[in-house]
Amino acid sequence: MDQGRGAPRDVVNGFVRHQREAWDVSLAFSRVGAYPSNFQAIDGRVRPIGDYLRVDASVGYSWRMADARARLAVFGRNLGDSRYQTQLGFPDPGLVVGTELMLER
Repeated sequence: MDQGRGAPRDVVNGFVRHQREAWDVSLAFSRVGAYPSNFQAIDGRVRPIGDYLRVDASVGYSWRMADARARLAVFGRNLGDSRYQTQLGFPDPGLVVGTELMLER
């Protein structure tokens, strides 16, 4: 039986953002339950995938430069460093931390 195009039964997502003057803070989460899949499995065996909680956050500061808007932010994705797959054989990245600089005219 091909269950490879199945979907998780339980998915919960949330997002909160707060802005005060030039500062903004955001927090997002995604909880996906386990589900069976053999999509693109070489041996055709059904395996459980999903079953993770992912939490992302960012803090940013915005300002104007001449005729442009600028924003500098630091962010963290998958803060719990959850190890999971949403497609067999392709693990999603663990913890990712970075900075972002945006200039918009």
